[in-house]
Amino acid sequence: MQQNAQLDKDLYPVLKELQDRKALEHLVLIGGQAFNYYSLHYGSSALESKLTTDADFFVPHPHRKISVAADLSKIFLSLGFKEYKTDWHHRVLSYRKGDFDIEFIYPAFKDRHGRTEPIPRLGINAVALNYHQVYSKYRMEVTYREVRFFVPEPEAFLFVKYITSQQRRDIRKKMKDLTTARSMSEFVYASEDRLNRLVVILNDTEVIPYAWKKKFFGIMEKQVPDFHKKVLLLDGEYAAKQYGEKIGRTFNTKELRALAQAEAALRKGNFERFRERIYEAVLDGKDVSRMTLFVNRELTNQRRAKAKKTGKEKGTP
Repeated sequence: MQQNAQLDKDLYPVLKELQDRKALEHLVLIGGQAFNYYSLHYGSSALESKLTTDADFFVPHPHRKISVAADLSKIFLSLGFKEYKTDWHHRVLSYRKGDFDIEFIYPAFKDRHGRTEPIPRLGINAVALNYHQVYSKYRMEVTYREVRFFVPEPEAFLFVKYITSQQRRDIRKKMKDLTTARSMSEFVYASEDRLNRLVVILNDTEVIPYAWKKKFFGIMEKQVPDFHKKVLLLDGEYAAKQYGEKIGRTFNTKELRALAQAEAALRKGNFERFRERIYEAVLDGKDVSRMTLFVNRELTNQRRAKAKKTGKEKGTP
């Protein structure tokens, strides 16, 4: 593999030292440096290497027992880094050498977003961030100049970039994140396998709750409408296939496309709780194109059926 000046200049010495200390297996390289690795590895014209002056490492499982004891703080100091940013507890959050920074992140759980937590086995402090849980599960091992390390799967990276771009207060950083995310969209759009992989990841509720998924689709609709339409259709087909597995039925192409279109409409109207009834109506050949009218009619019928049942029960001696 050809080399990358950005990776070589600042990051490679760090990666090599962390590998030698057996600490690298417990970290995932994310952010701009991971994007630069994609650019180098895949050679896609959509993934143009970008100048970045920091490196973010993700700690997937900070609460699990980490097999190795490596004081990363001492390692960085020995490499010429200085302790830089601190929180209000005076805990070190980053390390700087010249204009190059290194920070650590771990997945936030519930209300822990933004909190700092020490990870004693690694000798560092990490900041909890929402939306990064997906990196705990969807990562891949790669090699650069004989150093093996983890980066997120490109489709997981795409999800996080779009979501976190909306959390940025700095407009310059927000636009940079969106530019990176659009580049990743172009890369993923070019491969049917990658599109399907994205859909699989988006439907893993263990790491992406449904509310996050809806938020992601809302951002995509504004930023990359053509990509959004394609992923929405594939995601609808995925949901229909899941329903088919539940009822023990395999749908033909026409049925699958109709169910996918209904899925898109019911999500837009927030009618998810009526999903199965809407699916049944579609398969029965009923017109559900006016989704709101259909759902209101279903609600009315349900109320009437309930009232009728209650009336009969009251009239029973």
